[in-house]
Amino acid sequence: MNISHFIHSCKNSSDLNSKYTYVKNSINAILDSGPNAAAKKRLEIYYKNHAGRELYRQRDRFDMVAAGPHGPGFRPDTKSL
Repeated sequence: MNISHFIHSCKNSSDLNSKYTYVKNSINAILDSGPNAAAKKRLEIYYKNHAGRELYRQRDRFDMVAAGPHGPGFRPDTKSL
């Protein structure tokens, strides 16, 4: 299951809270997995536009505190969590 789908599968704040460390570590591992700078930049773009956005949106949906600074559409402003 891809990380965006995993985040979206969380049904409530307790579920998301219990899986948050796993999600955060998974995203950061993905971001660090690129073999070179160009690949890492592509991973960062994916994270911001898909996985990071879904994580921040779910936290908002469940009335949780924001995971970090974000811009329009819940896109994270930072590379890693």
